[in-house]
Amino acid sequence: MMGPRSHNVADILDWAEGLPAAPPRDPEAVVDILDEGATVGSHKTHSPAEAAMLTALLGCGFNTDARAADGLGTLWQQHPIDTGVGCIHVDFALTRKVGQRNVRIAIEVDGHRFHQRTKEQVERDYRRGRELARAGWVVIRFSGSEVFRDAGACAIEASAILIEAVDRIRSGQ
Repeated sequence: MMGPRSHNVADILDWAEGLPAAPPRDPEAVVDILDEGATVGSHKTHSPAEAAMLTALLGCGFNTDARAADGLGTLWQQHPIDTGVGCIHVDFALTRKVGQRNVRIAIEVDGHRFHQRTKEQVERDYRRGRELARAGWVVIRFSGSEVFRDAGACAIEASAILIEAVDRIRSGQ
């Protein structure tokens, strides 16, 4: 199976729509594509799956400018988070100020090669998730396959989690 014609998001999404429902016989064909970088406007991503997720999150109404007052919240890409025991870079961070409190959601898009191939990779991701939780972040993980299947649904799910957290704060929970 050939990959997308280019790293242009439209080509990537067109290619992803043509993926078979069943896993391909050669999973490396998909893994190699997930590991290459792509560009969305002026935003460089680490993989086409991240590019698809970025496009979908922007489509949900997130701003990439923290000074903007409109929109659903602020979207940060490759965002460094100080956990108190180290710095962790997450694929995306969604933030929104509610009164004096902040809603902070970390989103990771997990390709097979760097996140699920070995026990050590899986353990590293679990440890990172725990460190982020201790630092007050909600962590959402999507597989690259989920994002390629329906990036919009993944972005809507992340948006819903943010909205629910904002509603809990506003209702005093």
